[in-house]
Amino acid sequence: MTAAETLGGVRARCDELIEEYRSALHDALDDLTEEEARLRLVPSRTTLLGLLKHVTFVEGVWCDQAVTGRSTEQLGEVVSGRGKRVVWALHLQVLRELAQHCGHADILREQVLARRGG
Repeated sequence: MTAAETLGGVRARCDELIEEYRSALHDALDDLTEEEARLRLVPSRTTLLGLLKHVTFVEGVWCDQAVTGRSTEQLGEVVSGRGKRVVWALHLQVLRELAQHCGHADILREQVLARRGG
C-alpha cells in the first residue's frame, strides 16, 4: 500500500467518524421537547441544544474559515489564532470536538430522560 493510499484510507475513516458523531449529536435531541433540549442540568450553561449550536459553529470556524477563507465577521463571531494548518489537521480538530461533545450530550440526555422517569 502506498503512502497516498494509506493517507486516503485514514482520511476516509476520519470522514466516517465525523459523520457518525454528527449523527449522534443530532440523535441526542430525538424525542425531546424544546424545553428538554434547553434544560440546564449542570452548573455551566451547557444544554443539549447549546452543544449542537456550539459544534455547528466550531465546525464552521475550523473548516469554513480555514479552508474557504471566510472572515470571522462573516462567521458572526471574532476568533483568532488559527494560523496555517494542513487540511487533515482541521479534520482531526473537528473530529476531536465532535467526539468530546458527543460524550457531553450522552450525559445530558441521560439526565433529561431520568427527569422524565421520576
